Amino acid sequence: MIEYEMFKAREREILADADRAALRRTAWRERRAQARMRRAERAGAVALTTLAVLEPAHDMHRGLHLLAR
Repeated sequence: MIEYEMFKAREREILADADRAALRRTAWRERRAQARMRRAERAGAVALTTLAVLEPAHDMHRGLHLLAR
């Protein structure tokens, strides 16, 4: 009977370790997803800033081109 109790105790340890590993994987995936979202937000902000800088320059260039006609 003692062997069976030892077996069940070891089985519980293994299952608990597997549960902890699954929680770590889930937490890691969530952190990676959040990091991807932050990178996408930063890239979007950079794209808007770049567009805000380039658009007036394009308009000015176009205006100069029309004046040169």
